[in-house]
Amino acid sequence: MPVSPCPANGPWAPVAAKAALLEEDATLRPPDLVSSTARKITAGASTETEKARRIHNFVHDLYVRFSRSPAGSREMVAHFESAPLDRVLHLRPNTWTRPINRDDFIWLELAMDRALGLEARTVLLPDRRVMPFDDRLHSGLFLSAPAARIRVDGNWQFSLSDVPDLLPFGWLPWRFQNRSP
Repeated sequence: MPVSPCPANGPWAPVAAKAALLEEDATLRPPDLVSSTARKITAGASTETEKARRIHNFVHDLYVRFSRSPAGSREMVAHFESAPLDRVLHLRPNTWTRPINRDDFIWLELAMDRALGLEARTVLLPDRRVMPFDDRLHSGLFLSAPAARIRVDGNWQFSLSDVPDLLPFGWLPWRFQNRSP
């Protein structure tokens, strides 16, 4: 079914609608295993920030292990279908028809944060390695990097758990910020 965002929501509404549909498809009904793993990882954490940080680090470690494995190097291709979150959680490649993609790690992080009652959303970031962001160019091509945005302790924080180097929770590399390095 085609999505027709309301023009009153602005020229970026179609891009936001697509991102929201992909997020919803991937995270709508996470397996119980995702929730129980999130609770186990964050046991004893005293703040929302610490819970989100632990999940960020956990998902990042999964991403790095997967991306360095032979299966990960074969499966990491662009696609618009998400792998089941329990498959991503256990890094079980080649056990289902949909390959695991880097975006699936973002979906896993969002599902784990939400399982703990944290407000979490997808945000699409520009990549300055391609070109500086210009909000007059209304195309998803210019917002190619999905990230997690989590509200913790009253503030929104970014999380990029699907990058090769560990970024601290709340940080964005220069290439995703729309200003000079």
